[in-house]
Amino acid sequence: MRQSHFDSPLFISSLCSHRLLAPVLICWIFIATTPAFLEAGKIPYTKEQLQQLSSVIVTGTVVAIEHRLIAESNGSLTRRWKATVRPDKVEKGTVPPGNLFFSYLTSGGGSVMVLCGPAQDPAPEIGDRVRAHAETVAMFEDQSVYPMLAPNGWEITDSSGRTGVAATSRDDENLSLLDVVRAITTGERQRLLEYASKHNMPLSKPMKLLLSPFGVPALILIPIISIGLMVLIWKRLGKPRSDISPR
Repeated sequence: MRQSHFDSPLFISSLCSHRLLAPVLICWIFIATTPAFLEAGKIPYTKEQLQQLSSVIVTGTVVAIEHRLIAESNGSLTRRWKATVRPDKVEKGTVPPGNLFFSYLTSGGGSVMVLCGPAQDPAPEIGDRVRAHAETVAMFEDQSVYPMLAPNGWEITDSSGRTGVAATSRDDENLSLLDVVRAITTGERQRLLEYASKHNMPLSKPMKLLLSPFGVPALILIPIISIGLMVLIWKRLGKPRSDISPR
């Protein structure tokens, strides 16, 4: 029985001679030899780079943090965070008086991006004293915010003042009436309320009403009352016309 012999140099040479397979082979070689730190995201800036690239550098205390889910893909959650900082010193740039708002994105299960773009590591908590390295101010949802340099725009200078208060979730802004109705009709009302309480998620008054014990009666009565009012208004508007007799 003749034993086959695999000639790897000849095989690679034949692949490289093919116009379509050569780019594929080069890509696989690049992926296989890519350093781990490149796979994990963007390389952190040095202190000198942070100083040079920042449009604004502010020190102060984080007094509030809120976040909102903006995308979900293959189990990876992308969130937009906004940290409110009470400044005590402006080291670079010009900022208005009062609290400042710094925004950043995260993806994955926590506050650090996993294999998906730049990270924010470390990420601050409420009560931290920080040094924020940010880009030029931008308008977002009618509010002036400073986008953080990624991946390491935050510098936590003192964490002893952490309050333990959870960041406020704005996921309720993604809830639709259909989501609430589905939670009520499938028996998930209490679970949704517990999630809102655990994640410090403020619910709007209509959402609270629908998720209250009166939610089911309200869902039944609101359409009936609305239709009844429409019929009543239609009859009142149509009645005077029918009373007019021709001359």
